Amino acid sequence: MKCQCAWGQHGYVGYKKLPLKENSEVPSNHWLKPLLEPHSAVIIGASATEGSLGKSAVDHMVERGYRGRLYAVNSNYKKIGNVDCFSAVSELPETPDLAVIAVNQRSLEQVLSECVALGVRAAVIFADCGNMEQRDRLARIAAEARIPICGGNGMGFQNFTNSTHATFSSCPVTKAAPGNVSLIAHSGSVIQALATDLTRLRYNLTVSSGQEINTTLADYLDYALELPSTKAVALFIETVRDPARFVEALRKAASKRIPIVALKVGRTAKSAAMAISHSGAVVGDASTYEALFDRYNVISVKTLDELAATAQLLAHVKDANSGGLCVAMDSGGLRELMVDIAEDKGATFAELSKSTLAQLQDQLDDGMIAENPLDAWGSRTDAKAHFARCLEVMMRDPNSAFGAIATEAGDAFQFGTVYAEIVAETQRLTGKPMFMMSSFSGIANSKIATRLLDCDVPLINGVDCAMTAVKAVDTFKARLENAAREVRLSVPQSALESAKALLARPGSDGEKIGLSVLQAFDIPVVAYHECENLREVLTAIDRTGFPVVLKTAMPGIHHKSDVGGVLLNLDSITRVTEAYKDLTQRLGPKVMVQRMSPSGVEMSFGMVVDPQFGALVTVSPGGKWIELFADRQIALAPFDEERARELIDRLKIRPIFDGRRGEKPYDVHALARAFSKFSIMADALKDELAEFDVNPVIITDAEVIAVDALPVRAAIKNQHMKH
Repeated sequence: MKCQCAWGQHGYVGYKKLPLKENSEVPSNHWLKPLLEPHSAVIIGASATEGSLGKSAVDHMVERGYRGRLYAVNSNYKKIGNVDCFSAVSELPETPDLAVIAVNQRSLEQVLSECVALGVRAAVIFADCGNMEQRDRLARIAAEARIPICGGNGMGFQNFTNSTHATFSSCPVTKAAPGNVSLIAHSGSVIQALATDLTRLRYNLTVSSGQEINTTLADYLDYALELPSTKAVALFIETVRDPARFVEALRKAASKRIPIVALKVGRTAKSAAMAISHSGAVVGDASTYEALFDRYNVISVKTLDELAATAQLLAHVKDANSGGLCVAMDSGGLRELMVDIAEDKGATFAELSKSTLAQLQDQLDDGMIAENPLDAWGSRTDAKAHFARCLEVMMRDPNSAFGAIATEAGDAFQFGTVYAEIVAETQRLTGKPMFMMSSFSGIANSKIATRLLDCDVPLINGVDCAMTAVKAVDTFKARLENAAREVRLSVPQSALESAKALLARPGSDGEKIGLSVLQAFDIPVVAYHECENLREVLTAIDRTGFPVVLKTAMPGIHHKSDVGGVLLNLDSITRVTEAYKDLTQRLGPKVMVQRMSPSGVEMSFGMVVDPQFGALVTVSPGGKWIELFADRQIALAPFDEERARELIDRLKIRPIFDGRRGEKPYDVHALARAFSKFSIMADALKDELAEFDVNPVIITDAEVIAVDALPVRAAIKNQHMKH
């Protein structure tokens, strides 16, 4: 619903509701249509008892203006309010599209079966569906009838676009104009927390997906993306039960340029304990979602406050022109706080032109400085007009994309309503999106929030949340093109066949096989020779020349440096002989001879296979420090050289590659090319491999070369986990 707001002499007057469209623009064959857009509905277990789920469900549907035909089922009543009540579903005058099932766990299967037998097309289940056996039985009933179920153990849904509120809540039923954010959460409490107070946050759709008997977060996301009113989506994720469909929905969001903000909970490092390679230890469960979100430009947040604020701001400003944020304030101290927090978050402000700065300076008192953010307070008696002029000047700058006033923004603050009026009027005059920012998150300002929302202006409480949201705007816009870009990468059949043959050999978890697999995919590797006695070692040196590296190649030793199994820079037969004897005595006779690699920066490539989303790869500083420094980029495989370069450019170590004090720059293009090929290899071999560690990968000014490689076959990983 859109609205028109007006501000009188003393502030806000009210809003005028515009008529809703009767027909949804979601495709008619979308399988959630009977669930989320029912023409008729029945509440089974309806009640007139205050505080009951059945009473709350009736109240939400009735008081929020459900437009379809509504019935109730409870043998104790003839009517509940103005809703006709029947003793059984079979007695209804028609077969409803939707059954809202508000009965206890023991009755679920019987009630759902009765609904299916009558031809009900969708259901909402509030109760916990019990153990897995009962859930499976309910899922089979739904699958045979081909009907979607929302729940169980959830709070249902609210479709504000058509006034269908199949939900319950102990909180008072409140009315508000629909918003443009869809909120989908595995937790009913999250829905309760974020969607109950509609004075501050407004949605077009909220769904508590619960146990997801047969309808998952991916289904609801796909539906939300079809709603014309959806400008952003907020997700609270415990797990993804349908990964392929979820990825398809993320692709759809990227192609439609609709921001998705996600709060993933249940992050754990337990998988690191199961890893064999360095890469497996570095990449934990949370990293999978980190890579998935990065690939499809999903904004990841850590708190509910950030989830709400970021989705709210992105929905409002995502279509703004290029440029940055302009902020006007009434406090020098709070401005300093904002700038500090913005720098911590990586949020930026618009760089104003000289002309704009000159105009601002003319407005300010002596001693005050024209800059962004702007402290516009002074000795003026015309504070309202002064702030309005300053903010409009800033927003008309070509480098400004969106703007805000940051202040206390409380209902009791004497200038709160005045500032709100200025923000709304500036948005109207300039056509650029505005928002209001409260310096303190705990301030009471629901009245101002309502007035602003009625004028399509968000109010964000807390500078920290606001700057997180501003950074998200920058991130979303910067990665928009990459997220929408799908690159098709071919795998040479000869490389695939060669690599699979190598990995099928017995004992194929050694360095020799690893380097050979890399070679098959045209990734440069150091010259190497595997030897089992001193004579073979010396013969190998005749081919490589000095200096050389001697490494243990004994089976089962995955991290050679940890056991003193790597001896470097051996430059004579005497030193090689002594080194070989030492390795033989301590670790065993099998060794690898390699020519000493050129001096450069040590990097690392890694791969793990996620059972849901496939191969993930990492690039990071290498050598023995790989696990100590939190400097790595992770991505879903495969990707092209352009994407590889983008990931490498994000590393903290990246400036080293530009060269220092007369050094030649390192060959970053070669590193990106090798990393892209590694990602293609990882995706092609994800069924054969569980992990793959390439450490180090040495980058110089002239080349990139892989020095050590550890493949871990899926079968070996499974055997390792059993023990």
